[in-house]
Amino acid sequence: MTLDVRPLTDADRDWVRDTLTRTWGSPRIVSRGRVHDADALPGLVAWLGSERAGLLTYAIEDGAMEVVTLDALVRQRGLGTALLAEAERLAREAGCSRLWLVTTNDNVRAQAFYTALGWTHVATHAGAIAAARALKPEIPERGYRNVPIRDDLEYERRLVADAGASAPTAPPRPTVAALLATIASRGIVVPPGHVAVSEFGDSPELARTLIALVRSGTKRATCALGWSYEHDDERLPRVHDLEIVVDHAYEPALLVRVTSVEVVAFGKVTAEFAALEGEGDGSLEHWRHGHRAFFARECERIGRTPSDDMPVVCTTFEWVADVPPASA
Repeated sequence: MTLDVRPLTDADRDWVRDTLTRTWGSPRIVSRGRVHDADALPGLVAWLGSERAGLLTYAIEDGAMEVVTLDALVRQRGLGTALLAEAERLAREAGCSRLWLVTTNDNVRAQAFYTALGWTHVATHAGAIAAARALKPEIPERGYRNVPIRDDLEYERRLVADAGASAPTAPPRPTVAALLATIASRGIVVPPGHVAVSEFGDSPELARTLIALVRSGTKRATCALGWSYEHDDERLPRVHDLEIVVDHAYEPALLVRVTSVEVVAFGKVTAEFAALEGEGDGSLEHWRHGHRAFFARECERIGRTPSDDMPVVCTTFEWVADVPPASA
């Protein structure tokens, strides 16, 4: 079935109103203290064949486009990715310097989705939902997996690079022995077995989001570029291996155990595996979009050319333990 993203028209307005009422409680959307009548905003509609299947509404002000609402009504079809890509095109066409939006602290799937698409978590507005409820009482108290909804998380995608910006220097990577000692000092008993170190993502935001997805039970798989193991002279993971998952500062966050390993071509990764990774909307389309960009950056690091034939090490795992932070 063909996916097509079209501008929202007057003929869509009744459907937009019904959709926003169903997914957001009402067409009134509160964002950073401002109330939007989202059913009156400009927007985009994603069509699957002859059926409306996704909606994005937006507002442009002060050289920035705010994505006010985003809804993919059919999962695992790449609707959210397609809607955001078209919104970015319109924002650039309008001369905007950035795209931005807010999501809530419970919505870990959305956080992973935006981060995988290259958006940056720029602010956490702690306690913002209490004020939002005063303007829109139908905002629920609890959200995904019964987590209390309390904070707004602001994400942005810069369309104009900051002049003179430079990448921060990465901290030195600790040894497995050092990490095991750190984990032991925090009261975690590590089961016997081969232990390796695993990193999720290539930015602080992505690492933080993916670790949260594991802790919520949403993410039970990960993958890496096979060529990277060759380049870095590292052993491939094996079933029953223990892995210490570290954050972007190489602080231990999780302990997991490998349950399966398969090396497949990028173009042969299945929808089932993409769903186990638990990122974004869980679709194969989203997985390909995010990982094509991720592996392209990795290929640049190791001097290879990305393609649909590049080897991907697909690993599933089970959670063993959370590692408490040093301050806990």
